[in-house]
Parts: sequence; structure tokens; C-alpha cells
Amino acid sequence: MVGSRYLRPSYSVIVVICILCFSVSALPIRAQRGASGGGSRGIGGGIATSTNTTFPPVEPGMNPNTEPGTIVPATKTTQKPVVNDDESCLPWNLPAVQAASVSVTSLGVTGKARSQYQKACDAFRKKKLADAEQHSRDAIQQYPKYPAAWVMLGEVLGDEQKMEEAHEACMQPMKTDAKYLPPYLCLAGLLENEKRWNDLLDWTDRFRGMNEAGDMYSNYYQALAFFQLHKLPEAQKSVSAAITMDTLHHQPYFYFLLSQIYRQQGDVVDATAQIQQFMKYASTRQDKDSAKEYLSELQSEQNLK
Repeated sequence: MVGSRYLRPSYSVIVVICILCFSVSALPIRAQRGASGGGSRGIGGGIATSTNTTFPPVEPGMNPNTEPGTIVPATKTTQKPVVNDDESCLPWNLPAVQAASVSVTSLGVTGKARSQYQKACDAFRKKKLADAEQHSRDAIQQYPKYPAAWVMLGEVLGDEQKMEEAHEACMQPMKTDAKYLPPYLCLAGLLENEKRWNDLLDWTDRFRGMNEAGDMYSNYYQALAFFQLHKLPEAQKSVSAAITMDTLHHQPYFYFLLSQIYRQQGDVVDATAQIQQFMKYASTRQDKDSAKEYLSELQSEQNLK
């Protein structure tokens, strides 16, 4: 998003770096999506983590909480229900706080509603926006308080440039769960797409402090707004904070924004170092090739000094 929304956040969008015209527009944060991504304006999909823990074996009929050799009747256990990770289809990586980012209202989602939502996800990945919109609406019809479906609808409407409707859709989940992060990121992406930089700067305070992921994206969007408002020292400070929080380097476009900031400040050396970091963590050939062109321009500028 240093210009869009894949950094928008694209669900695998081709980021075009306009070097020939020396453009200083930032890349969309949504341009970097995870393996499940696929929209035209957003960041990566959710990251699922797993922990493998090994416990000592327990023989049949044994209660692991009793002394060895004590036989007690085996008790029947009830498996806890599994909550589907609806947020993994949305264009943001929420690694360390994934569980905290899931709305409690998701627990009541019906099977029919979730089926329609998954169809919306598939259509969104394939950039079939009309189908994605219809399936999102069908999911909401089945379960009107479906938070992820409302956010998905907002994302789709934004890509369709139906901005007023997109804003309304993104705001819906806040009415039932004010601590659910995706709607705030959805609205931040819309403000970015509309180039409403002052509004975006104000909006970043709305989800700062919500959780770790909220703070990371708050810093990123704040940096983007500062950059576009030509407040470069402030932009540098904010995006550096976002990079520090992105410990798994899921958002290499943070480095690209920082490179642009340094370049605007006339610091070609540090701009080069940051674009090299971007190339290190970029996941697509297109991004790497575009970064090489950008790096070539930086090197040419450095040689002229």
C-alpha cells in the first residue's frame, strides 16, 4: 500500500515501481499477500501456526493424574469445537495474535453461511469480483452478524470502486465487536485507496493498542500517511517501528517504503540497503525483478554524486 491498498495489503498483485518517471508513490501494503491471498488491494493472508508437544504415553484405563499402577475407569472426553479461521482469507497477516483477532460472533456462524463465505474467498482469489460480492452477501443473508463476511464484502466493494458501500460494509462488524481488528484495517485500506492521507493518519489511532498486529499495521499506515504528506522524519520513525514488529518478515513492503523515505531524504546509501532487504524477503519473481530495476536507478544516482 505504499500507494494502494496486498500493501493491499493486491491477494497477489503485481507491484509496478515507476522508476523511469522517478515516481515516489509508495507500494500498496496489500500487494504482499500470503499463499491464500488474491485480491487487488490487500496484504497477506492469515498465518496459521502449530505447536508439536509430546507427552508421556498413557496406557488404556490409566488416569495420567494418578499415581503409577492405579487403575481408574477411563472417562469419555468431548472434543472441543474447532473455529474455522475465516480471517486467513482476508488480506492481512495476523500471526502472533490470530486468536485475539477472531471475533466472538464468529462462534455462531452457520454451516450454510460459512459455505458461502468460502465461495466468496475462492472468487476473490480469482479476482471474480461480481461472484465474490454475491457470495459475501449470501453469507451475510444466512448470518447477518458474520464479521469476516462483512469485511470481505467491504474488500470486494472497494476493489469494485464502490467506495461508499465499501465503507458501510467494513464498519458493520464494529457494531457487535469493537475489538475485532479486520474492519479497522479494511477502512484504513479504503482511506489509502482514496488518498485521504489526513483521515488515514487520524484513523490509525483507532486501532493502536488493540493488539500486536494492530500496532504493527497502525505504524505502517501512519508511516504511509506521513510519507504522502511529506513528513519524512515522522514516516521513517513509524515504518521502522512496523519493521521491528514484523519479526517474521511477512511484509517486505515495509522495507520498500523505508527505502523510498531515505531516497526522498537524499540518502541513497540507506535507500539501497532497504531495497536489498525488500529483495531478500520478497516472495514473487515479479517483485524481485522490479526491485532490481529500482536498485539500478539508486545505484545510478549514487554514481552521479
